[in-house]
This record gives sequence, C-alpha cells and structure tokens, in this order.
Amino acid sequence: MTVLVSILLALVAFFFIAYPFFRKPQAPHRQKNSAKDAGFCPKCGVKRREGDIFCPRCGASLIKTAENDE
Repeated sequence: MTVLVSILLALVAFFFIAYPFFRKPQAPHRQKNSAKDAGFCPKCGVKRREGDIFCPRCGASLIKTAENDE
C-alpha cells in the first residue's frame, strides 16, 4: 500500500514539475499603451487606436469624409 502511495506522489510531483515544459504556448498579451492613441469616436466617445477604421463600440466609421464633417 505504501509503495502505491509513494508511486502516486512521485507521479504527481513529476507532473507539477514537468507541466510548464509541455503546455501549449500562449499568444503574447497586448499592452494597453503599445499602440498610439488616435483620439475618440465622434459618435459615442470611446477611445480609439491608430489604424482603426470603425469604432470598436458602436461601429461608426472613423474615416473622415465630406459627409462625416457636417
């Protein structure tokens, strides 16, 4: 009985030690300040990022055209 318990404890310890080496790599997290600030949405006021074409909250177009300037 004690042999089985010690084998079980050895296996558990092995998995706790080996897990970081066998896990699937994760995509790096984006930092909040990594992209330049490009202003705010003219419709809802949410902060937008440089290169955005549409507002991430309301979907309004962020590209200035003659219609949007009115």
